[in-house]
Amino acid sequence: MANKKTTKNRAKKTGIKKEIEFIDGKVDDDKQALSKDIEEILMPSKNPFGTNSSEDLENKLEGMNLRQMQELAVKASVFPSGNKTTLRKKIKKEFSVKFGTKDGSRKYNAPTESPIVADKEVAKDVMAILNKR
Repeated sequence: MANKKTTKNRAKKTGIKKEIEFIDGKVDDDKQALSKDIEEILMPSKNPFGTNSSEDLENKLEGMNLRQMQELAVKASVFPSGNKTTLRKKIKKEFSVKFGTKDGSRKYNAPTESPIVADKEVAKDVMAILNKR
């Protein structure tokens, strides 16, 4: 018997490559970043300390036990370690960093800061929003 020659059918490769999209949950969109900035301005975060003056905070801390101070520290993004005095100092330091005033006045003052926006009404609205923090 004679050996038959067989030819292999080879599929031709197409030159078109499809782009593969991976879903990783990350959004690198400029509109996403802009919307986050607008949300932060329009809906500021709540004051975790419950007061705007350092004197009120000191009075509030004196009436607290260690457990309550630890709960307040967690709300204020402070690591709740140590005894009452060290925890009290950490909370006071975080309060002064975030609010920086002793008399309860706001950080943003319209007369001292010049507005970036030329429109006075928009600048007043932005300053009012910032002062509500």
